[in-house]
Amino acid sequence: MIDERLPDTSYFYILLAKSEKVIYYGHALQILPYKEEGRKMDIKQKSKTLYIQLEGEIDHHSAQGLRERIDQTFEPTDCKQIVFDFNRVTFMDSSGIGMIIGRYKNAKKRGGTVSIVGMNPEVGRLFQISGLAKIVDSYATHEEMESI
Repeated sequence: MIDERLPDTSYFYILLAKSEKVIYYGHALQILPYKEEGRKMDIKQKSKTLYIQLEGEIDHHSAQGLRERIDQTFEPTDCKQIVFDFNRVTFMDSSGIGMIIGRYKNAKKRGGTVSIVGMNPEVGRLFQISGLAKIVDSYATHEEMESI
């Protein structure tokens, strides 16, 4: 969603695959939602943090597209932290684990971190079994994350 309060003259468009638009307003970044085959991703930047809200399944069918879109957004910014919102993620397999590990490596190169908010029990179990819990912080809610 684009904040209409931002001046029209201070942005430019970058067109990405699948008709996704990235709109850059000086230090603020707004991205129109990406939807494909029942999957959705919204990305917003606040300060040096990239907030990524995912919806649906993160599997071998979607992980590559998600990875590419996140990297295309992350690379040109000065962000150090990535926060994944998993409140609407219904399923994740090993491809999703790989997608998160890759974004963790990108953030770590900049001295940053990756966090996950709102995992359901099944995804949380995979998160623990895979060892991601050792390198990626997880929180039940955004409020819990912000209180730390």
